[in-house]
Amino acid sequence: MKKIEEQQRGKLCTSYGAIGSLIETIGNGCLMIRPFDDWNLYEEAMKEINTPAIPGKPQPYWTECSDQRLLNRLQALGFTKLKQLFMPNGMEVSLRDLEDPKPGVLKYTVQAKRFPEWFYCPHCRRLQKYDEWASEWNNNPPRGKAKAFKDINPSCPKCSKGKKGYRELAQVRFVMASLDSGELKDLPWDTMLSQSDKDMEWKTSGTKSTDLTYRTSTGTAGLYGVRIEDGSGKSVNMAAVQQKYFVEAGKAYKMVLRSGNNVFFPYFINSIYIPKYVPSSQEIGWLKKYSKWLPITELLPELKEHFPYSKLTQSQIDRLIACDFDAKKALDTNYESEDNYRLDEMQCITDAGNYDSSHVYRDGNDFMSIDYTDDLKNHAVTVPIKGLYCLRRLKETKTMVAYSRIETGVGEVDKKALTNLKMKGRKEWWDVQSQQIRPNVPVGLQLPSNDKIADIKYLPAVEAFGEGFFVELDFSKILNSPDKTTLKTVLHTYSHLVMKELESQCGYPAASLSERLYFLPDADPGRFGFMIYAICGEDGGYGGITSLFNDGAKRICEILEAAKQRAQYCTNDPICENESGHCFACLDLPETSCLERNENLSRPVFCKYI
Repeated sequence: MKKIEEQQRGKLCTSYGAIGSLIETIGNGCLMIRPFDDWNLYEEAMKEINTPAIPGKPQPYWTECSDQRLLNRLQALGFTKLKQLFMPNGMEVSLRDLEDPKPGVLKYTVQAKRFPEWFYCPHCRRLQKYDEWASEWNNNPPRGKAKAFKDINPSCPKCSKGKKGYRELAQVRFVMASLDSGELKDLPWDTMLSQSDKDMEWKTSGTKSTDLTYRTSTGTAGLYGVRIEDGSGKSVNMAAVQQKYFVEAGKAYKMVLRSGNNVFFPYFINSIYIPKYVPSSQEIGWLKKYSKWLPITELLPELKEHFPYSKLTQSQIDRLIACDFDAKKALDTNYESEDNYRLDEMQCITDAGNYDSSHVYRDGNDFMSIDYTDDLKNHAVTVPIKGLYCLRRLKETKTMVAYSRIETGVGEVDKKALTNLKMKGRKEWWDVQSQQIRPNVPVGLQLPSNDKIADIKYLPAVEAFGEGFFVELDFSKILNSPDKTTLKTVLHTYSHLVMKELESQCGYPAASLSERLYFLPDADPGRFGFMIYAICGEDGGYGGITSLFNDGAKRICEILEAAKQRAQYCTNDPICENESGHCFACLDLPETSCLERNENLSRPVFCKYI
């Protein structure tokens, strides 16, 4: 039995490998990733973080994620004591209850627990918890089998005797999940047979059945062919169990497949790194001195005379004065709103003052952008485009803040949702108090830590580098300007049309591309745009996107124009056009590429206004 399961670090921020998710393994079965403060890796990282660093000596367990904007954003969302984001240097999954095969190995591991805990033997059909199988094996080892239970793949002691070999156990496929608490638990297999078929609500406690067997039938389709029996011959099929709600501690649960797509819904916060200008102490000292006798309106011109490199704006100077020249307090943007967060990025990319005479961004450490707006004017593009920027080097930092079960919440995860651990819902669910099903039950959230949100000081994150481009649109040229919802549909549709066109032009499949929408009518009216990028790991992208700018804006302008023409037809018309205006043949993308789950899309609406 393998004690360590290898896992890619990037999966820490995906639906398959994030905290609370289930991963399937060969030797250890199905595992659920524990909260990060249960990890051995986290324990070692905290020792390093709280120990003075030795200059020139790398940290073996973690790397600091240096994105102050993201840290500020998370603090604004309720992680008020958050000090740092850290990225694991290595990521392997282990079971804490297993012995370490090599001294020190577990220090690098992410802890998981075996889930579900119930196993059955495909030969004798007996059904028990893992610990019961282990106790039976260790107390009465099968003839000819000297290994302890923990050293083998879980096997049936009754069916593994003599020359039969190891008859491995199978983990049950069913678990129960709660919409209103976000929890995942084992089905109460040993008490289900004592429940009444007439009841809609079943308790997880009650009279326990013994000598359980897990029966399957090849002649009966679906869940009707799977049933549980006890020693007295009483049985229940899983189709009947699926109709029931299980109640434990005032929360309702429903049976689901452990591999179902309704078992885990993660909520990630991702950030595009942008350089943020921080004034020097000399600038602040000068402003503090001369603000006493110079009018506020004259401070900026005089400051530029003394410090030509300064990028402070008049509004920032006003905030510095209002905050008594506390730079951190004055220059921190209110990042509680996602619109403000993205506006910060858009202003950074589109600000001409950030580019030199050759249109290259001045600070190109973890961010390199080239402004092709002027070149755009030399090519015929009928879509109202205001600016075009090639992002040759792009860093994305991503961390998970919560997850839910059964259903994802409505809208974006915000401070209120994270503090109350509830989001607006749209699904029917069992109300324990009224003993009936009610609609639009709030979706319960679980944090990635055992601590409360206000007490979390560290969060694991993942950094990756890639490439992309940014398009700023000018919707002021649209005649008969539509409402906000329609404008967002136009923006989102155009982004998908361009991604579909890129799929056949730059060598990336759609699943490798991501979009980031800048629909900011409330934060800054009139600012609209989208970013299309590819994050291909720490070594950067393959260059398929940025190579489109090798001859200036000509090639990318052709793609932007071709994307508009793509909106005119779909192979599924007229059904697609008349029913929804989008489908996988024309607009829909994999959910990993579209953060809005292919909503707010319509070719007819786009063609009407563009």
